[in-house]
Amino acid sequence: MPGSRLMVTFSGFIALGLYILFDFTWGESAVTYKQPIAAVRAKLETVEAPPLVFGSEHNKRFKLVQSDSQSVVWIVEDGGKEALRFTARLTPIRADATEVKIDVSGPTSGAFGDVQRRLSEYRSVRHMYVIAMKERVAATLGDRMYNWAVVAPTVAFATMANLSGLSAQMDSAGQAFRQQDREAMRKAYANEAAGQGRR
Repeated sequence: MPGSRLMVTFSGFIALGLYILFDFTWGESAVTYKQPIAAVRAKLETVEAPPLVFGSEHNKRFKLVQSDSQSVVWIVEDGGKEALRFTARLTPIRADATEVKIDVSGPTSGAFGDVQRRLSEYRSVRHMYVIAMKERVAATLGDRMYNWAVVAPTVAFATMANLSGLSAQMDSAGQAFRQQDREAMRKAYANEAAGQGRR
């Protein structure tokens, strides 16, 4: 029945909305692992890039650049230039437990421009990177396979959000073009009228 299908669809949108709200609110929170900080750091030094979130892998390289008592840092290089930076902040909770908080940042100038500003503007993309890296860390520390199902909804939402943003930008550009076109026509008519008045 149409009414039943509508209710199912409406319920699905509500569920998706609640998931997104939960994911953005608590998804990036720190996680405590029942492992000493030295063991956590040693495992994180072996972490590989989360799959399928950086677009084309051509010319991209994921590498460890820092590991100390408080953090482990990796960068994503594109063509030899830093494009993104992931940081795992480590906090010992007990002798056998460590809290891990993942963050992502980007350069403010250089080959890719102000990446940090774009991460702030496109929060869904930033969130996608954090969740993907958080799952990669969880898989590494849990000695298990990377679970793409954890990351897929966030990737889908970031894609939809960016498509909407691109559409809005195109609409804005189209409106500006139409305004310029109308202004050009107005000036042309005004010039023509002025020329006729002089004859």
